Amino acid sequence: MNKLRICALFFAILLAACTRLPDSPFYEVDGIVSIEATSLGSVDGWIDTTFQTSVSKISGESNQSAGTLTFPFYVRQPGMYTVWVLSAAENDQVPEKSISVSVMDEEGFLLDRYRLGIEQTKKLTWKNRDLESGDLIQIYFDTPGHYRVQFKSGGTEGFVIDKLHLTLGNQNPPVGFGYPETISPGVDPVLSKRDQRVALPPGWLFKPFCASLPDDYDAVYTANVSSSVANSGCLEVNIKTAEIADMDEFLQNPMQMESLFTNMFENDRGLMFTPPRYLQNPEFKRFPTRWKLQERADFREQIEMVANPRRSTYEIPFLIGAAEEIFNPYSDHFSEEQLLRWLQFSTFHTVMYLPVDHPESIREHISDETFQQITGLIELRHQLYPYIYSLAHLIRATGVKPLRGFSQHPMQFRLGNALLVAPIYEEGMQERTVYLPDGLWYRYDDGSEFEGGQSWFFESGLNDLPVFVKAGSIIPYQTNQKVQSGIFDELTIEIYAGGTGTFRLYEDDGLTNAYLHGGFTTTAFRYFEHDDYATFTIGRKFRHLEKQTDVKDLTLLFRHIDEPEFITAEEEMIERGTGENMWEYDSESRTLTVEWLQYVHQKTDFFIQF
Repeated sequence: MNKLRICALFFAILLAACTRLPDSPFYEVDGIVSIEATSLGSVDGWIDTTFQTSVSKISGESNQSAGTLTFPFYVRQPGMYTVWVLSAAENDQVPEKSISVSVMDEEGFLLDRYRLGIEQTKKLTWKNRDLESGDLIQIYFDTPGHYRVQFKSGGTEGFVIDKLHLTLGNQNPPVGFGYPETISPGVDPVLSKRDQRVALPPGWLFKPFCASLPDDYDAVYTANVSSSVANSGCLEVNIKTAEIADMDEFLQNPMQMESLFTNMFENDRGLMFTPPRYLQNPEFKRFPTRWKLQERADFREQIEMVANPRRSTYEIPFLIGAAEEIFNPYSDHFSEEQLLRWLQFSTFHTVMYLPVDHPESIREHISDETFQQITGLIELRHQLYPYIYSLAHLIRATGVKPLRGFSQHPMQFRLGNALLVAPIYEEGMQERTVYLPDGLWYRYDDGSEFEGGQSWFFESGLNDLPVFVKAGSIIPYQTNQKVQSGIFDELTIEIYAGGTGTFRLYEDDGLTNAYLHGGFTTTAFRYFEHDDYATFTIGRKFRHLEKQTDVKDLTLLFRHIDEPEFITAEEEMIERGTGENMWEYDSESRTLTVEWLQYVHQKTDFFIQF
């Protein structure tokens, strides 16, 4: 009887697998519908036009009966779907900043109608609110079947529609360019997105670097480090113009980009500055990095470009912003305050770029105090290099960017899991509201504690930036800023007590493409806390690098921790003192320091008894 049941189940599964879905240009796959507007082909009243980061449909002048943009798809899973539209309003001719949205079934029966509110901006942004009610645009599909969403311009020019998303239960809201098109019902869009290849730029990109601005942003440039570390601590970079016959063709042709990379850099990692256009093709991620948008963007706008998940520019893993006016002492917009605020933000950006030959070039135009602040931020960026470089590696394994934003709080962001940054983005602004996610958080500069899950109001003087560290975080710091490779033999590692956390340190040569073929090593760290004890684990390294030594010289700094009664490593007692493999405690700062030589082929478990 059991055999009969198994056979019946097998044939039922086989029959289900062989059941052919109705033909449709697009499908709902695992609760997601994703369609690019340009995939709809020629549509009366809509024109395919290059717009900001991609090619989009833009409504042109037409009669009232024209201008209907129809997205057809087949839904397999009934349920409530949230509608998302990557859109913009190009000009002032769009009077209501909204467009009519209709949802219909296969027979053309109207299921619902809305007016999608569209932001009047040249920045493609995901929108999903009805203009009149302010509610989410949601559609309930009660049965599997063919459906369509229609946008009607009503003959009005300037509506920009780039992509349509529907998400079941709003479980997978889009970020950046959203998920790949759901053309095949058997291809998971979430996995496809995660598997998009991201090439790493040279390791030095994640250190502070300086380079003179080119005159033409609508060009392709290649970059190399010209000297190790300048007196100011800023890496000096040479930027050279690449000869490109047809810019648009080049940016849309991965084969041409690959050819340039191979010719310019051979087996080394390349770095290429290009205008951020035609990014709907995920192949662009293989050729880091991107430059700025051509139109001028203020400080606030540039923060949103990298930190707002609903902007298309969020898709770019390593976006470099523009701050030429901020650094130009002869500009009407120049101010020391703006300069300092930009560098505070840039220190915790994925890329810290100073658009000058070296900071000394503006020294005579600013106060000594401001210059000292600048050099201090440059030094901090050097120290954070192992942390940021490891985050850059992580994007290849998980698809998660180093810098991650909040759709509800677009003027703040997280750098990895440890740090939350809330830039001061307006001149004269010395206070702001910051939302801290759940958990315990410490102010980075003074260690003051704040409970998360709520918003806090903070004052921030000119020399301060609201930066917070989550309890349980583990942050590695480089002690020698002149080290240019991605191998770290000496590290200071800060562990923030009050929670549990992990971190994986990535190391490689920082220059070649060997990492693509396993030429990297990782070391895992883990911190766990209980009522009367804590543990800290340093894992044995994974893989081997030729230039890596067998021993790491580590300084472990446990912040905001109680004084221990004793500490063991691999069940052996560690003596209290200031020497090698010893520990000491500062009661005033509540900091435990352990000087430790770690053999990379071994795992070490520390036990801290309070």
